[in-house]
Amino acid sequence: MKKINLIYSDSISKETQSDYLNYEEIYDYGFTHVNNLNHDTEYIFIEFIPGYPSFEFKETNSYLISDEIYEKILEGYNINLIYMTHSETDIPWCVKDVEDVLKNFKIDLKKVYLLTGNQLLHKIKEKYNGTINVKTINRIPKDFCRKVFHQEKKYDFNFNLKKYLFQCYNRLYKPHRFLTLSYLHHHGLLEKCDWSFLRNLGHQDDYKNIESYRGNYSPMEEIISKTEIQKIDKSLEFILDTKSKKSIEEAHYESDRPEGPNFSNLYTHNPFQHSYINIVTESQYQWEDTIHITEKSMAPFYFYQFPIIVSSVNHIQKMRELYDFDWFDDIINHDYDSEIDNEKRLHKIMKELSRLNTVQEDIISFYYNNQDRFEHNKKQIEKIDSSEIDRKFFKSFIL
Repeated sequence: MKKINLIYSDSISKETQSDYLNYEEIYDYGFTHVNNLNHDTEYIFIEFIPGYPSFEFKETNSYLISDEIYEKILEGYNINLIYMTHSETDIPWCVKDVEDVLKNFKIDLKKVYLLTGNQLLHKIKEKYNGTINVKTINRIPKDFCRKVFHQEKKYDFNFNLKKYLFQCYNRLYKPHRFLTLSYLHHHGLLEKCDWSFLRNLGHQDDYKNIESYRGNYSPMEEIISKTEIQKIDKSLEFILDTKSKKSIEEAHYESDRPEGPNFSNLYTHNPFQHSYINIVTESQYQWEDTIHITEKSMAPFYFYQFPIIVSSVNHIQKMRELYDFDWFDDIINHDYDSEIDNEKRLHKIMKELSRLNTVQEDIISFYYNNQDRFEHNKKQIEKIDSSEIDRKFFKSFIL
């Protein structure tokens, strides 16, 4: 029987190696102890990395390669190394950094695979003339779809629950999130918005870092100019003075748990049902060659909302290529998505939000009369749960 050959040892558990295969419902695999390898067999070894692979490699020397696996590679055994972060992307030069570190070992780089959530990872490899293999992993969108479709509580299209025109939820501090809220305040839109800025409640270091920006908004200069910062200075101060803010609709969101936020709890209580337009502040905004599609981009389509995505350039274009969502282009202008300049893109988003605010009654009427289109989007979310994109990659190792 053909199968994927995984390696385990006394220090490397079988569960760790098979976790993602089980998630993708791939069961055609077997285990071989590291001391019982065969020179005629091809193996894979999976290293799961919780953060950015390039950082863990270069700065901490973590997750590189265990001595026992490296010893077997030196002995000539056919081992593919898969370095995988299924919840993160990585810096725009990650392929170069990873290869620079691995070149210090006697490893065939063609037997190395780097898997991250960046949809443009292949472009980075081409840009730096990389040798290692790269693959975009789509775990986060798929994980979101599984959570919402397998939860006990289900939600139907409900026009009567709407209280706000806009919604903008933010947890971890990032410059583009800080700026988005500041611009909403500057344009007088924050009062029409169900919003939060949790700032990673319970993490004092994060809070201290934010406080250090008071009067010194240099991190914002990656996105907007100093002149622009001066224009919205009062709004920046307003958001800074707000400290941590949880919206009324997020009352059940356990954001300050030591082990991290309870997303399932958030989805179960569905604060999304109270607003028409979800202003999604994605995980990445200003990095070039980076498109990271997370659960945040998925939420509007499941919870019957109009989407506005504050993210890196061409984020929406990539989502159009991958998924058959209705973006409601007949009432919302998403031209901002193709704007390369970070400051101009943010201005275009705010211009569109200001326009939508002036046609609120049209938005409400459209929403009421187009339930079928919102239902269509929810059905597309269900299809993502059964996506074969990642499964096909791992099945390519079945021998």
